[in-house]
Amino acid sequence: RIALLGPNGCGKSTLLRTLAGALALPGGTRRVGVGGLRRAKVRLFTQDLAQDLPSEKTPVDYVLDGDDAPFDFTPEKARAALGALGLRQEVHLSKIGTLSGGEKARVALA
Repeated sequence: RIALLGPNGCGKSTLLRTLAGALALPGGTRRVGVGGLRRAKVRLFTQDLAQDLPSEKTPVDYVLDGDDAPFDFTPEKARAALGALGLRQEVHLSKIGTLSGGEKARVALA
């Protein structure tokens, strides 16, 4: 895992967008590690992607109903996935519409 920290406006998001290919590179080459970007599987995830979540579902229900959820995914496994992303236990059964932007982003990522 890599943490990218810095004050507002220092270029964190610009760097990530450039690495993910979301911003055009004016010159040079994008590289991550020795295998290039495709091999590193660099992806960009923002809170904007979480805006279309169903507001009446709970995070657990959303994870269980997901297209990529394994057929044997249980509520306990869903809660473990949500917890692994830093979502507090008391939020797991709250309505998604009541969550903060950061919490919604974690639900979408799970």
